[in-house]
This record gives sequence, C-alpha cells and structure tokens, in this order.
Amino acid sequence: MQKQEALDVIARALSQARLNHEKWDEEDGYILNGCVALYRSTKDKRYVDILKNYIDARISSDGEVTFGLDEDSKEDLSRLDLGRVLTFLYEETGDSKYKVASDRLKNIIVNAKRDEDGIIMNKGTVSIGIFAKFMPFYIEYETFFNKKNGYNDVCKQFEVIRDKYFDESKNVYSVQEFDSMENILFAKSLVDSLDAMSIQIYEDYDLLLKMLKKSARGLIDIKESSMSDREKALVSYILNKSICRKHISYEKYAPFAKRLFEDLFEKDFTDDKVMLGAVMMALAYRI
Repeated sequence: MQKQEALDVIARALSQARLNHEKWDEEDGYILNGCVALYRSTKDKRYVDILKNYIDARISSDGEVTFGLDEDSKEDLSRLDLGRVLTFLYEETGDSKYKVASDRLKNIIVNAKRDEDGIIMNKGTVSIGIFAKFMPFYIEYETFFNKKNGYNDVCKQFEVIRDKYFDESKNVYSVQEFDSMENILFAKSLVDSLDAMSIQIYEDYDLLLKMLKKSARGLIDIKESSMSDREKALVSYILNKSICRKHISYEKYAPFAKRLFEDLFEKDFTDDKVMLGAVMMALAYRI
C-alpha cells in the first residue's frame, strides 16, 4: 500500500474515532501520539489541530489540568503518557500553559510511591506495562525541561527492572508470569525513550539501546498466531521505528516488520483506538 493511500485510510478512521470528551483517556493517548508522529512525518497541520482541540479542552489558560486528572492519577499512572503530547504542543506553539501542565504531570510521577528498589509503583505494585507507559514522558521532560537531571533516576529504574525481571534465555520480562502485551509495551517504552533521551549522555543512552535490542529479539519470538491485532500493530510500530532509527538490523527484522504492517490494513481498526494509534505511529516510521 502506498503512503498516501494509507494516509487516506487513516483519515477516514480518524473521522469516525470516538475520543473521550469527559475525561483524560489512556486509549485516546495512542491516537494523539499517532497524530504527533504523523505530523512530524507529513507536516500536515490537521494533526496539530486534533491535538490542540483535545488538550485545550482539558487544561485551563494557565495550565491547570482539568477533568480530575491529578486526583485520579496519584495512584493510577497509566494515562500519563499523554504528557508527551503536552511537550510536543509546547515545542510547536511556545504556549507556556503546556509547559505548566507538563510540570504537573511530571510531579505526579516523581511523587508516586516506590518499592524497596526505587521503582515507581502503580496502585501499590510494580507493573512493567504501566511503567512502560509513563517513562517516555518522564525522560522527555527531563531532556527538554530539567537539564537531564533526572536521568540517573530513570536509568536506575530501568536497570533494576532488567536485573530483577528479565529472562536472558527467552529475552522477555515478567514480574510473575509472561505477558505478551506487557513485553510489547516495554519494548515500545524503550524505543520511545531513546527518541527522547540525549545521546550525549551516552552511558545512559547505551543502556536503553542494549535493552531494546534484547527486547526486539523477544518480540520476533512471540508466535504471530497468538498475537492480537492490537499487539501486531504495536510490534509493527516498534520494529519499524527501531529500524528507521538504526537501532536494530534491517536485514533481520524488516521482513517481519513489513509483513505485519501490510496485514494491518486488511483489518478494521475504526473502533479500536489503541490499534488505530499504533497503525498511525507505524505508518510514520514505515521502512
């Protein structure tokens, strides 16, 4: 499928997508981050308009976060990946309200409860999947707004998760038992975090890069027949972006990444916001 044809399919799906107009919604975040990725790929301002319309309905002119996000998210951190949209809008518009709102979300993360090893917990427990959802925003905030002062905290947590929960023989992470989506989300977190991290702090950058390479090996070992359409869309994004960024081998991963991508457009993802967002992100980095 040619890129313009794929963009037309996305446009039709976006016109029917039902974004949540009553609260901050984790699944909406996939579509919004898909808009960020496609804007960077195409420079089509329509994607920025979607982002502004969504975010501006949820923050005040002085950056106060509305719809109860602060209260709801002190224990549940799953929706804080939306912070990356705030960072993007601040870069794009220079409007300080997006920076102020980013500050508020970052404070929720750094003030969250931690386990005995310093890993940020979600609702009192360590969840690799939830950790994966907010960590790219944390790194992005530290890179753009905090002079990278939080990198030590970020990398220590990634190291602890690697040392405690990574199975070298299978290239997978598990807290209690293997969960394919959890591993996919963690690999997504790594490739997105690398995008946000400064390569000038090479030791930290190299830590995440090595972890991504191992996670990518684990992804291609997951039986394709056992993956849901959502999982296939997310893996397509992870591999396409990792190849595009030259983090992993084109020769080894491209055939699988291309097959997954082409298969996505044979599916109906109109009513699945996670899948739609993942397809948008995969298209932005299509190899």
